[in-house]
Amino acid sequence: MQENLVRASARPYTIVRSTQFYEFINGVIDIGAEGNVVRLPPASSRPVAAHEVAAFLAELATGDPLGNIIEIGGPEQFGIDEIARIYLAANEDQRQVIADPSTSYFGVELTGDVLLPHVGARVATQKLSEWLYRSMAA
Repeated sequence: MQENLVRASARPYTIVRSTQFYEFINGVIDIGAEGNVVRLPPASSRPVAAHEVAAFLAELATGDPLGNIIEIGGPEQFGIDEIARIYLAANEDQRQVIADPSTSYFGVELTGDVLLPHVGARVATQKLSEWLYRSMAA
């Protein structure tokens, strides 16, 4: 609705859509956690590092409005459940992740490729393994 209001206005604009940030993986795990089990949908996503999105936003903010929607996503595609497994293993967390398509994702049942950026999206460069390594070292 907000995007529609912006597009319908007479103001110049650029709308930026980003895929899920790596930094939010733990929060995604929390929504599916039930004791020693984590239930998450297997829907595909291309997570991205927040610092790369911030740099992209800064680049766009210093230029002229494009009058369009611009997307950014990460360089790798994972199922949400798969991202959780990788993150938990990296943090030596023994919880079991179960792929469950009926599990809601922040109140929404995911279908198809709704979390993937469209063709032509900007592709960030930092891979999940690199982000995990840097975040563990910090």
